Amino acid sequence: ALTFVMVPLAPAIVSLLDVPTGLEGEAKLVLHWVPALAALALLGEATSALLVGHSRFKALAASTWISAVAFALAVIGFVEDLEALMAASAWRFAVLVVANLVLASRHVSIGWPLVPSWATVREVGRYSSWMQLSALTGFANTQLDALIIAGFLPVRYVGIYQIGLQVASAVRSLPLYAFAPLLTRLTTIFGLAGREEAVHEFGRLERRWLPAVLAYGAVGIAAIGFSVPIWLGDRYALSGVVAAVLLAGYTVHVGLTGMRTCYVRAIGRPGLETRCSAAWTVVNIALTIPLLLLFGVVGVVAATAL
Repeated sequence: ALTFVMVPLAPAIVSLLDVPTGLEGEAKLVLHWVPALAALALLGEATSALLVGHSRFKALAASTWISAVAFALAVIGFVEDLEALMAASAWRFAVLVVANLVLASRHVSIGWPLVPSWATVREVGRYSSWMQLSALTGFANTQLDALIIAGFLPVRYVGIYQIGLQVASAVRSLPLYAFAPLLTRLTTIFGLAGREEAVHEFGRLERRWLPAVLAYGAVGIAAIGFSVPIWLGDRYALSGVVAAVLLAGYTVHVGLTGMRTCYVRAIGRPGLETRCSAAWTVVNIALTIPLLLLFGVVGVVAATAL
């Protein structure tokens, strides 16, 4: 639905973002593609969940690598402009969906009726609604920052922010990849042995998780500020500062809440995570504009880190 809605809305959105005239065509093109790419990405996540739920992590790694190789070959073979890059991204997600379904075929059964029971709908709906609200706060904290920067600063600072955000998110993603097996483990223990055993396992995992994440984050923060300008040139030194500030906040966040996030999800209490994330979203919004006026784009990411 959003794919069709974006066709008439894209020009209006581009005009609001103060995009330079020479880039308006590319901006509209990206906005046209984004909803369709998001739909394919969600299908990829859903089919990946089939493998995660059955602890098929080797198969998940295989499907991820297959899609990554397909994307790389598409980029090398025919990507010459932005539209071709969007098509290559769509190809990557489509390959991921097909690979996941093939590798998870023994876990898939289709019966009648095709729709789940009302009890299942209520249970999944209650759980997933909290998860959606948590995801919405994460969306607000990253995408709203970009919109605020675009509203108060020249548009080039959006690019500087996005580079820093992408680099910091990439470094943060390494410990986050452990979430799927850890969550599956805690959920299985809770389902088979009860909450007491899940608490015991949480304590054991936390004693290993916290020092490992903090040590990894400290090394990343020390290196990331220098890495970005080495990679992209001194013109993007500010992106390195943005990445370092964001990664500092991410390190504390992932270190202190990572195992707790897995635990509350495993025992069926995702609402606790949502309340926490909603609280820090409100604080972030309250701090963003004052710190932006004082320190520019660094102030925006400082608010997020705080």
